Amino acid sequence: MRGALPLAVMALAAACAAQEARVSARVEPAAISMGGSAQLTVSIEGVEQAGRPLLPPLPDFDVMAGGTMQSTRVVNGAVTRSLSYSYTLLPRSEGTFTIPPIEVEAGGRTLRTEALTVTVGKAPQGEGTLALWVEPQKQEVYLYEPVRVDVALGFDKPLADGTLSTPWLPELENFRIEYVPPEPGRRRVRIRLGQRTEIEGTVSQRVVDGAVWDTYEFSVLLIPLAAGRHELAECVARGDLVIGHRQGRWPFHEKEPVTRRSAANSQRVSINVLPLPAQGKPNDFSGGVGSFDLSVSVDPQRMQAGDAVTVKAVVSGSGYVDAVRLPPLQSNDHWRAYEQEAEVRSEVGPDGLSGRVTFTQALIPLSENAEYVPAVTLSYFDPEAGRYKSQTAGPTPIQVLPADEGGGAVVRVIAGETRQRVREVGSDIFDIVPDAPAGAQSAAMPSAAAATLPLVALPPALWAAVTLLARKKRRLAEDVGLARSTRAYRSAMRRMRELQAGAQTGADVCHAAARTLMDYVSDKLARPRGEMTAAELRELLRPCVGDELAEEAAACIAACDLGRFGGAETDAAEIIERATRAVTRLERGRL
Repeated sequence: MRGALPLAVMALAAACAAQEARVSARVEPAAISMGGSAQLTVSIEGVEQAGRPLLPPLPDFDVMAGGTMQSTRVVNGAVTRSLSYSYTLLPRSEGTFTIPPIEVEAGGRTLRTEALTVTVGKAPQGEGTLALWVEPQKQEVYLYEPVRVDVALGFDKPLADGTLSTPWLPELENFRIEYVPPEPGRRRVRIRLGQRTEIEGTVSQRVVDGAVWDTYEFSVLLIPLAAGRHELAECVARGDLVIGHRQGRWPFHEKEPVTRRSAANSQRVSINVLPLPAQGKPNDFSGGVGSFDLSVSVDPQRMQAGDAVTVKAVVSGSGYVDAVRLPPLQSNDHWRAYEQEAEVRSEVGPDGLSGRVTFTQALIPLSENAEYVPAVTLSYFDPEAGRYKSQTAGPTPIQVLPADEGGGAVVRVIAGETRQRVREVGSDIFDIVPDAPAGAQSAAMPSAAAATLPLVALPPALWAAVTLLARKKRRLAEDVGLARSTRAYRSAMRRMRELQAGAQTGADVCHAAARTLMDYVSDKLARPRGEMTAAELRELLRPCVGDELAEEAAACIAACDLGRFGGAETDAAEIIERATRAVTRLERGRL
């Protein structure tokens, strides 16, 4: 008996070693619907150790690795060892698909399974299913032409939780991305993109093939910065939908929701970006793409030779205004022209991208022969018409008076020179006073010299001021981050004043105030603009301004969120005052 046990062990080992290694695969169920899943299992038998299965490319499925299971069976003295690997397959589209043979390295050999077939049908309506649509308004646009892309997540049962993965958000190579704010009056919702990003969308419904879907929707504007065909990777949605309820463990417990895990993929989307045509391109075209209007004003229109004239040209309309430029007016025999300045303001609304660019330039007439301010010409490309267009405003007539009209001594500063013209008044400049004390007239001379001293010092002072201003402007033009930081407070205060003067109430005021505060912080820290939670804002500000100011700004965002999404009644004036105070304190805190 003592030798029986070792002999039995040796017999089992021999039987196991003699067994031939083999590998098999199965998929269950073999027919599924969109939003459902199938289980792929790869089993290896006859060996104690084997490598992991080498799955072939499966472009029609999202593959999620499952668990691993080992088992040993003894039947009539024969020992069978098996090792199983499981995977979850989530379909990306409808159709019949083949899973190629799967390879496994086992027992020093390469083993292969048989090919498998999976059939994917339409998503069943009403069983807890997700659907996902990514819909560009155009699939062929010109360079710099904004194209709106609508994204909708549909569900046929209440959505308990879920995420939406958008590989091309928030950044996409060769595109500038702007979020489109929801239309006023629409019910709003926070949509989570990935693990850390949330944006504001709307709640809606849509009917597809007779089926009604509840949807969460949002839109973005894509502004192409490079020509060519660009692919938007497919988006993926994952979520748990409530398909029913069941009684809790004890009778006095509330009913628990029963959820079904579902997934959905969007179709791949391509956008063909056409280059701007070379034919008909004006020499002064600078890149403006859209539909614009030009207006020009001159102030004053009646002046003396040597007085400064301000020419203000405003370009406004819909489209990509950031690239709009106007040829500056040049100096000639009648005018001295100074550097042109431009202020760009663009915004994204429910109707798309719009904005205005204000160009300001100072001119000085050199003589009364300057009879008009030269015309200003705007050239841009209209993508709807498919051709270049030009608008001209002016010339604007003016009246330049001789410098000596008006009497007295006239001093004009022109390009650093001081010119003095004295009108003859027909009598002595100094009154002749009979019996005046000796030296009375000479005593008046020092006071006249003292009066002209500031005029003598004025040209160098003006020259120094213009030089410093030009340096600052050049630095702001070269450093975008510095420009955003410098203008952040002024821009935020202007938006607060506009909000205070407007007629918006409730959730709209909360939304606008929150966005103003978020944009101010983003501009000051040179970060991309976007939505932030109160916690994210607090962590972002704490290293810069300390706990107190960071907590105040976060509390302001939390109050705005309560009015935006919580349905709470809010005092619009209080929200605006609170947001204004937060921005002001952050600015004084040297953010």
